[in-house]
Amino acid sequence: MNPFLKLLILIAITIIGSLDFKPYASSILIISGIIIASIFSSLSILEILNSVKGFIIMSVTFMFVILAVRYISGESLKVVAVLGLGFRIILISIYSSVFVKTTDPTEFVISLIKYFKMPPKIGYAFLTAYRFLPTFKEELQTIKYAHEVRGIVESKNPFIKVWNSQRYILPMMANAVRKGIRISMAMETRAFDKYKTRTYYRELHMSINEIIMTAMYILYIISVAVILYLNNLVTFSVKYI
Repeated sequence: MNPFLKLLILIAITIIGSLDFKPYASSILIISGIIIASIFSSLSILEILNSVKGFIIMSVTFMFVILAVRYISGESLKVVAVLGLGFRIILISIYSSVFVKTTDPTEFVISLIKYFKMPPKIGYAFLTAYRFLPTFKEELQTIKYAHEVRGIVESKNPFIKVWNSQRYILPMMANAVRKGIRISMAMETRAFDKYKTRTYYRELHMSINEIIMTAMYILYIISVAVILYLNNLVTFSVKYI
């Protein structure tokens, strides 16, 4: 599916999740999102839930702490509002996780350049940084091995670990600067983004079926919000409890 269309769905979900302070719409969209993602993608329900288990634990803990504090202080619990805050975290995290796991980074950058008119230099800068993440991980491991060979013992004290991180950061930053200079020189010699008539190695297209399915799902999201709002089960607000 075209990343641009998936991004539109994610934006719609983020808007609803950010403004709604009741759990009903969020819970419906969570269930429907998991089911649809498991049907139309290679992700299973367990894979989706495992990818956001950290956010689920965080939101449950968040709700429990708020309820406990309000109970101890003698305030009204406002269980519905607290559940709404927790469910909105789960809602946005699930849709974001599905988007990340089903989207190719290169296609995503091309969609930003093509449909959102992002300058190619900015788009390809993000893509290059993303592509270098595995390389930086290997460099970090190589530096750690080099320290072990020389008898440098890693402290278990977290504060000392933070202080000693400069031993890794400085050489990695130096390598990153050198690689960045080489890449920028290579792009300049190839006249990158010099002419607006440039072509793309990988072309992105939208099929009619994808557009129809995206429009239907966005309409479904809006319908859920409107129906629940008319039944006083959705409260749009920018205030916290």
